[in-house]
Amino acid sequence: DNTYPAQLRAAGFRTGFIGKYGVGSATETAAKEKSFDYWKGLPGQAGEFIEKNDPTRTHKTARFGSEALEFLGGCTKEKPFCLSVSFNAVHARDGKPREFEPDPRDEELYANVIIPVPKLATDEAFKRLPESVHKSEGRKRWGWRFDSAEKTHRILRDYYRLITGEDREVGRI
Repeated sequence: DNTYPAQLRAAGFRTGFIGKYGVGSATETAAKEKSFDYWKGLPGQAGEFIEKNDPTRTHKTARFGSEALEFLGGCTKEKPFCLSVSFNAVHARDGKPREFEPDPRDEELYANVIIPVPKLATDEAFKRLPESVHKSEGRKRWGWRFDSAEKTHRILRDYYRLITGEDREVGRI
């Protein structure tokens, strides 16, 4: 929706958008740029790394944090602002060999932590759920991620690493 940035701008705000826009094609996403004073929105799920062949392996989470600081650096005390930063790191990446790939700086985090499997992650508990759940897309995805303790630990460690990376960027901002 283009109305809120226009309304804020009309009210004297400096507006910015950074990160996963998530809707529409790349062309439609690019068209949103004119609605904001500062636009770094990305189409679709925005990916994890800046470039596939980037030798620095810069994670988008770090990029979004730096862009937010750039936006804030252009703000003044005289003019209010509205900045939306849409981090995307913890978004599911179905079918990828490493679904929640963290920033390389965070690879060692939680390496020796045993994350307990939830008490209700049992066949018995699952059998008590409605039949619709048994055949759901959610159940299929659960199998990709959590049908063994080893998978659960691996996925959750990576997921927590991503959350820690986002937390670091919010702290920087």
